[in-house]
Amino acid sequence: MNQHPIHGSVITLDPGSQVDFDVPSKHRAFLYVLDGAATIAGKSVADGQIAWSDPSRDGSSAIRLASAGKDGSTRVMVFSGTPLREPVVMGGPFVMNSRNEIEAAYRDYQAGRFGAVPRTPRLKRA
Repeated sequence: MNQHPIHGSVITLDPGSQVDFDVPSKHRAFLYVLDGAATIAGKSVADGQIAWSDPSRDGSSAIRLASAGKDGSTRVMVFSGTPLREPVVMGGPFVMNSRNEIEAAYRDYQAGRFGAVPRTPRLKRA
């Protein structure tokens, strides 16, 4: 369960195309190139690489994405949210503020205090 609002999108660009993608100005974003190659805010980003943005200081909110590939589409996954401004600790599927909270989450999960956890099948890529 996510306690912090985020935005997420997958953008598909045809070869030679570009788009100005709006991100809320107070958000930090990460953009992951799933397929192809892209230019993100003027920087070359290859398949499997990540680009980051910081919150805007001047109120602008668009990030320019351009396909850098000549053949085949480019897919970019974008997630954004306001910076947490607090400690972040990750352990497996859990993200908390401290190692103690991670350990408590594992104990709660193993004790069944999360309720029924559905087994979702993996999605196949198109």
